[in-house]
Amino acid sequence: MITDLQRAKRAKGVGSSDVPVILGLSRFKSAYDLWLERMGRVAEEPENEAMAIGSAIEPLLLKMAAERIKERVVRPSQTFVGGKPHHRANIDGMVGAARRGHPIVEAKSTGWLDGWGADGTDEIPDAVRAQVMYQMAIASSSLAYVACLRADRGLSFSLHPVAYDESLAAQILGAVDDWWSYVASGTAPSASQPTLECVKRLRYSDDAPPRVIDSALLIADIEARAAEQAASAYADACRARLLAALGDARCGESADSMYTVRVSNVSTERFDARAFQQAHPELAAQYRTESGYNRVTVKESKKGKDK
Repeated sequence: MITDLQRAKRAKGVGSSDVPVILGLSRFKSAYDLWLERMGRVAEEPENEAMAIGSAIEPLLLKMAAERIKERVVRPSQTFVGGKPHHRANIDGMVGAARRGHPIVEAKSTGWLDGWGADGTDEIPDAVRAQVMYQMAIASSSLAYVACLRADRGLSFSLHPVAYDESLAAQILGAVDDWWSYVASGTAPSASQPTLECVKRLRYSDDAPPRVIDSALLIADIEARAAEQAASAYADACRARLLAALGDARCGESADSMYTVRVSNVSTERFDARAFQQAHPELAAQYRTESGYNRVTVKESKKGKDK
């Protein structure tokens, strides 16, 4: 867990959690997304439940790691800076003392078990390895422990020692420097694409003049949306024919028994906001919040239609 001050300092460089993103190892964010964030072009990403849980259990994982290692684990309060000003790392814990050269402890909690080896091995996902390798390079450490809480048919704790790999660290630092050059120049990364979830957070200015956009981008968007609508209509038609063939039966199978279909009754409960509003208008008003969103409309202009 990092403080607001550490978060502000991280914005001036590349933190260890940014490294998997830059290397293309993140499932959630692209290098282009990260560039937009560093350039201040998107609103700050709100903390989600998974992030909050990870921050809350971090002290417990550090405590469990200390018990396993049989040494004290200290939580550094400072941001470590490496050989270049943009090389920055906020470290969860360090063995013995929060000083350069001491082993690192990185706390993780996950329900994704791909890449995680048995307790005590150095088998960890590539994204985590890149993160701790960068931390070790920045903090001049030769060893890192990854303390992981796994959620898979129950909870389990594992501790993974990872030795410093100078060659891998050099490759990571080189990739970080290459990416940071885009921030320094204000030029978007050419080898990466933004994700829709990120660009939904773009900061718009009502005073900005219209931009000239490549026609290919506009045409591709129009054609993609049309294909999406056609695919959705086709999927609905296929489902309708299938259910009609099923008739009044709740289940069925193909003649070769390779495929099956089953109709299940799913019961759900929901809060009837409209009924509550009618029954308790004053109380409902106390909890009403206003929200908004940006609607994107792409269509052929009058000039284009007249051609």
